[in-house]
Amino acid sequence: MSEFLTSKFGGSPDGAPGRPPTGLQSFKEFLLRLNPAVGEVDAVRCYKEYKMAFSRQQMEAFFLAHRDEEWFRLKYHPEDIERRDAETHDALQKRLDVYMYLRGKGWFDNISLDIQQASAIIKVLDAVQIRFEGGTGNDLRALETPGKGEKERGMEREKEGGKERGKETPPSEPQKQEEVHTVDAEHRLAPRAEKARKRKHIDKVKVSEFNSASVSRPSDQSAEREADRKREKENMLHRELTEKKDQEDDKENRVAMKRCNEETEDRKMEEKMGQGRPEEEKGGAASFPCQLHKTRSLFMRNIPPTIYKEEIVNLCVKYPGFMRVCLSEPHAEYRFFRRCWVTFDHLANIQDICWQLQNVRLREYKLSPVVHRDLCRRVRMANGITQHRTLMQEHISLAAQLIRSLDSRWSVWGGDQDKGNPVLKNVSYHLIEEVSAEEEELTGRVGAAIPQSEVTVERDNGLVKVLDGLLLYLRVVHSVDFYNACQHSTENEMPSCCGSVHVRGPVPPNRVPTLHMLEWQKKFEVKLRSLFWPRETLSEDEVGKLGRKHPAQEVDKFVRANTRELDREKWLCVLCEKKFKGPEFVRKHLLSRHGEQVEEVRKEAAFFNNFLMDPKRPALPEMRSPPPMPSRPGQAGPAFSHQCGWSFNQPSPPFIGYERSPFPPNEYGDGGHFGWFRGVPHRKPQQKRVTHREPRKVTRYCDLDAPDAGAS
Repeated sequence: MSEFLTSKFGGSPDGAPGRPPTGLQSFKEFLLRLNPAVGEVDAVRCYKEYKMAFSRQQMEAFFLAHRDEEWFRLKYHPEDIERRDAETHDALQKRLDVYMYLRGKGWFDNISLDIQQASAIIKVLDAVQIRFEGGTGNDLRALETPGKGEKERGMEREKEGGKERGKETPPSEPQKQEEVHTVDAEHRLAPRAEKARKRKHIDKVKVSEFNSASVSRPSDQSAEREADRKREKENMLHRELTEKKDQEDDKENRVAMKRCNEETEDRKMEEKMGQGRPEEEKGGAASFPCQLHKTRSLFMRNIPPTIYKEEIVNLCVKYPGFMRVCLSEPHAEYRFFRRCWVTFDHLANIQDICWQLQNVRLREYKLSPVVHRDLCRRVRMANGITQHRTLMQEHISLAAQLIRSLDSRWSVWGGDQDKGNPVLKNVSYHLIEEVSAEEEELTGRVGAAIPQSEVTVERDNGLVKVLDGLLLYLRVVHSVDFYNACQHSTENEMPSCCGSVHVRGPVPPNRVPTLHMLEWQKKFEVKLRSLFWPRETLSEDEVGKLGRKHPAQEVDKFVRANTRELDREKWLCVLCEKKFKGPEFVRKHLLSRHGEQVEEVRKEAAFFNNFLMDPKRPALPEMRSPPPMPSRPGQAGPAFSHQCGWSFNQPSPPFIGYERSPFPPNEYGDGGHFGWFRGVPHRKPQQKRVTHREPRKVTRYCDLDAPDAGAS
């Protein structure tokens, strides 16, 4: 960029040849250094070229300054992008499993996203947190009986002596776990089976006693026949009763086995999520539900961009109860420093951990952690006009489009999203509008509907149920807070994996202006469209103007840089110092034997191109260069070698004041019609000051021998 400025425009904008500019010049400042013979069209064209060259230089400098930082590589480097997408996809599948489990258990059936149901919504968010942390159906009972078993688990942890969570014994093999589950089921079913066996034995004893008693009766044939009939009837009765009892026992056994199977499925889901329960919670207090929806966390405000996440993990993993680390996106206004949350389970002594980390430094940076408070307002209120029937229909359409876009981005349900996703079934039925056109035609009221200036908010419970199903899916699976029009991209690593949500406010008591409703909906839709995929990217022409790198050309540069001519027929490979007879042999050698370095060159080109193609790429705040110092009048203007060139080793062209303007002043007091283009400052004619003269004369002091030297 500096070479471009020097060759095309004669030097750098700051005066020293070859030195890059410190800030972007305004058009007026640019004109001050331009040849007066340049026309208006050429001046505009030159300024566009200057701005494009300046942007290219700024982007290249920014890329070189941040290319080794973790956050920058996660956004643009091909390998890190692939790894990040894989982690995001796994977390998305995990959240989908949580949603389907809670949906199958009926957690979303009797809930609506209204501010009046804030407590029920918080309960659902806590259930999502419990399942996401690997909790089972038994742990969900913690929402019904909060605090039960916490004291026992705390005592177990104290007995363990603060055993580190990261050094726990690995879980047993799946076959051993299945054996444990089977034995557990047999132990649960053993009491019922024992009761059934005892009942059958008692029935047999009763039957044998009855038979022995009947044998001791007189041997009269009629009495014997009657006794036989009675015995047969009673035996049949006993058999029927025994069969009924056996059926009841079998039914109880099936119910118990089904419960055991559900718990086994919960454990398998726990293993699938990879969030196993701590060892101390598998001991004596394991029968109590775990408070997995509660966490403790530390907050670090300023983490330098050079510090990696793995360094913080290695520092905090030695403390008991450690769970995860989350780093926010950097901000250019704060020198690309990041915020950090370190999450522990709710039994951790967070004050003690915070005290121990107070004076810890990473790369000479002090962490200075503080205890992070829990969310105080998890359910927040949106505008009450969202209750209106018309807006609900539009929101159903927008939510369905957003679900299709995000599901397609991550291939959640395969090819056909509508058939695979259960929340999208029959959504189009509620979007079809119905009108009574025939009745209007017969009654002569065609087109009589005039838009009203004010409307009454009307609520449709059918639309509410459909819309809430879509919004809960977006919130749980894709971390999208619909009414806030935002997506929490790092929510899986935050202290709360489903923290807050915006819901509909109460219905406005008065009529709402139609214009106000339309403006609110328009702004909301514009904000929500930024979440759709694919996102906006620059065109090929724009990327080419910004300096896109072609991988083939970069490879050629790499080959030429590592090829050296030693003699007429002797060439050297710089990387391994192997000699060849010609440059083509060196090229073949580099592509075959040094393929890793060549591949790195291609990845580096893709790395830079990904950065250029992002229209919202991070950058330093725009700086303006300081205005040039005006030179003394009478000095010669700069020498120019090109039509659009200037030289900065000579003073700037003089300012033309109002008194010396070659054009007559107009009614506005500027220096002629072309003063705006030639850098003439817009100055109003100076008004005469009204001053009071001093009646006394000023005393003059001068040398009488040299009166001209002391003249004032």
